[in-house]
Amino acid sequence: MNTTAFIEKTRSAARDTARELRHRYVGTGHLLLALLKTGELNGYFPNEEPPVEKVTTWINTTFDSGDKNGNEYTVTTTSVNPTIEKIIKFAKITAKDQPVNGAHILYGILNTSTCLGRAALEASGYSTAQLRQQIRPYEDKSPQPLKQTESVQITS
Repeated sequence: MNTTAFIEKTRSAARDTARELRHRYVGTGHLLLALLKTGELNGYFPNEEPPVEKVTTWINTTFDSGDKNGNEYTVTTTSVNPTIEKIIKFAKITAKDQPVNGAHILYGILNTSTCLGRAALEASGYSTAQLRQQIRPYEDKSPQPLKQTESVQITS
């Protein structure tokens, strides 16, 4: 699958995950869950299956779902956390001339210090430093971690 198709499939799966959980916007936790659920991260978690249940539980206790009257929020394409686009940009840079895959996006999540996808992994008992070392796609050529204030422009 080419990079553009993979990224669109992943964005769509993240939106679907947010909808399933009845959350009002798509965040980096939903991006992580989408990759876990689709099997894109199989083999990256030592001695176990990807932590879909652990991450889902943490995200559900961290985010609210629906309004105070019990109505569900509507997830739209405009209700996407901008950090997701930064992570995707990071994944494209890290992939160099290769197609972007789940490991590149996970690497972007792990290198973004203030994202809830990373926090969900940490809260589920994973060492982000250990995971980062395990999946590091390009040992000597990896870009530096994203800064929260960094602005990026995305082009497909």
